[in-house]
Amino acid sequence: MSLSKITVNGETVNLEFGYAAHAGFIQGVVKYPTKFLNEKSELTGYGCARLFLCAYENYCMNRDLDVIHTFDTFLQYVTEGNDEEKASAINAWSVSTHTKKMIADAEKKSQAQPLETTTLSPSEPSTLTTLSEPATDSSE
Repeated sequence: MSLSKITVNGETVNLEFGYAAHAGFIQGVVKYPTKFLNEKSELTGYGCARLFLCAYENYCMNRDLDVIHTFDTFLQYVTEGNDEEKASAINAWSVSTHTKKMIADAEKKSQAQPLETTTLSPSEPSTLTTLSEPATDSSE
C-alpha cells in the first residue's frame, strides 16, 4: 500500500494505492485498454482520473468514510490540477507493492519465448507445418 495526497477544488484528497485500488483500476484496463492506456502503454487522462478515483475509494473504504468525489471530479483535476502533485501521486502508485508485482509479471511475460506457430497445410490437412516453411502441394 502506498499513500498520496492531491488537492481537488481546494480540498486535500487522500489516495491509497492498495489492493482495492489496484483491482478496480486493472478491471478497467482489461475492459477498456485504449481508454486507460495510449499506444506507448502510458496512462491517458481518463486512465489517470480512474486510477485516482480507485485510490480515493480505497482510502475511504479502509476508513469507513463516505465517498463524496466522483469520476468527473478527478477528470477535471487531471486536466487542470497541479502537475507536481499529479506526478507525486503517480509515483506513489508506481512504487506500490501491487504495481511492482504487475510490472514484474508483465516483464516476465514479455521475456518468455514465443511458441512456434503452426498451421495446417491446405493440401494435406493432417500435416502440420511451421509458418516459416511454405506449404507444399503433394500432387506435383
